[in-house]
Amino acid sequence: MMVMNPIEKESQWPAKPADINNEEAELDRVEVVRLIAQCLEDFGLPQSAESLENESGISALSTSVKVFRQCILAGNWDELENVLESLGKFRSEEDYRNARFVLYRQYYLELLESGQKIEALSSLRKKLEPCCGQREQLKELSLLVICKTPEELRRRAKWNGVESRAEVLRAVQSYIPSSVMLPEKRLQALLRQAMMYQKDSAQYPYTKQSHLSLLEDLEYSNDRIPTVASRVLTKHKDEVWFVQFSHNGKWLVSASKDRTIIVWDVEKLRKSDDQSEAMLYTLEGQEDPLSFLSWSPDDSLLCCGNDKVIRMWSMETGTNVHSLEKHTDRVTACAWLNESSGLVSAGSDRKILFWVEVRGQWQTKDMILVSAQILDMAVARDASKLVTICSDNVIHIYDATTATEISTIKEEDSVMSLCLSVDGVSLLVNMSPVKIAPVIHEWDLTEEKLVQKYSGQRQSRFVIRSCFSGYNQMFVLSGSEDSNVYLWRRKNGSLIASLSGHSRTVNAVSWNPVDPFMFASASDDGTVRIWGSSSAVDSSAEPMNITD
Repeated sequence: MMVMNPIEKESQWPAKPADINNEEAELDRVEVVRLIAQCLEDFGLPQSAESLENESGISALSTSVKVFRQCILAGNWDELENVLESLGKFRSEEDYRNARFVLYRQYYLELLESGQKIEALSSLRKKLEPCCGQREQLKELSLLVICKTPEELRRRAKWNGVESRAEVLRAVQSYIPSSVMLPEKRLQALLRQAMMYQKDSAQYPYTKQSHLSLLEDLEYSNDRIPTVASRVLTKHKDEVWFVQFSHNGKWLVSASKDRTIIVWDVEKLRKSDDQSEAMLYTLEGQEDPLSFLSWSPDDSLLCCGNDKVIRMWSMETGTNVHSLEKHTDRVTACAWLNESSGLVSAGSDRKILFWVEVRGQWQTKDMILVSAQILDMAVARDASKLVTICSDNVIHIYDATTATEISTIKEEDSVMSLCLSVDGVSLLVNMSPVKIAPVIHEWDLTEEKLVQKYSGQRQSRFVIRSCFSGYNQMFVLSGSEDSNVYLWRRKNGSLIASLSGHSRTVNAVSWNPVDPFMFASASDDGTVRIWGSSSAVDSSAEPMNITD
């Protein structure tokens, strides 16, 4: 039975709830002082922390908590029982038992490591057994007695010896009310949350400020959104149907009805006014116009197809290094697995083929035959799932490792193209109106729920491709049959901009994955446009990542 001793007077901090709806409400003085004192300690300023505590009469941690922490970190296990009782209330009776188990498991393992097996077994029986709710777990711990070396013990117990004491302290802390024992680095965590809120609400890095700071509020700026066509590329001789940046952001590839693929050097596009200088390769030899391309995960290979053949091009040499011929009808999509030695292709023959490279040769290892023509396909970055859309307006979700179907989602109208988010959770589906107005659906594939609709663009006759875009994919970008490019906020589906410049249908768009201020669009007017920010702020600066 847990002894609910009163907490020492110095640790009896007020528990009155704050009025979070009143912006003018004062912060709890005691809590603020405790947080600052803890932060000063974390920053290596113990004298400043002590001075603050002395002047305010408020301690960040009570004496009993300080002793408790010291007992764990120094391994003073003999004093632990008394210190545990002096802490006062735990969150619940179960939490009290869990905390004791974590602590005495560490004690037991340290005894075993030091060769004190009799003492360890005594601790197991008297200390661990009363608070262990799983007999199997207790059995596994008892079997560790037979370990012959400390190395074997650490390996079998998945334990790091005395270095685990800090982890034990963090685990036990989760069972103790924060009013008694402050979570580690609590003020730093709150400040980081404040910065994340600023970042989210102001849509950083599309803000007046180029860097995050605690000293001022971020302000959203339209000028930072790429809405200006900085380059117009005119080297294709016919409609441009597809455009895609490489994963490393160094190259841009465009595919055209003229049966050519152009690989552009992005850095040269930034610096040179001569388009020819920026053309890394012009890839020719396709029998039919090209409507899709796919970069390998390491950007070393590029695959394409629109007839029955999948062609692979080397980015090192600009040559066609493989031609894969297994489909019996037009290939409509292909996507790479998480290595450049695995590929999936789909086509109008209703086949999904899984390819693998064996000793330099590509061969099929699995095939899925579906009931309708496959229009588009994507594979998650971690190769955990494969998603297709078919002519029967059904979204099919497969386990990419086993080539088995997981689930299906029926769309309400004609589907045309798809785009999978980087995390593999969200899916964009471009719809062609028959029953509804033109719309792009965003699905949560985990919940299998429609979470957002994006409208305003025109799509009826042609395949229009959209994409997740912007920093951390906070936007959605799409082409349109009205010759404009459309940009929406994912958070609420609101339209940010409708960008003019092209003179005919915009078929595809792609956002540079490493530059949040650059995207490209491809159009039936035969051009590729590179869009950038109108702001004078350095658009190539890497946004700060405060989630680490």
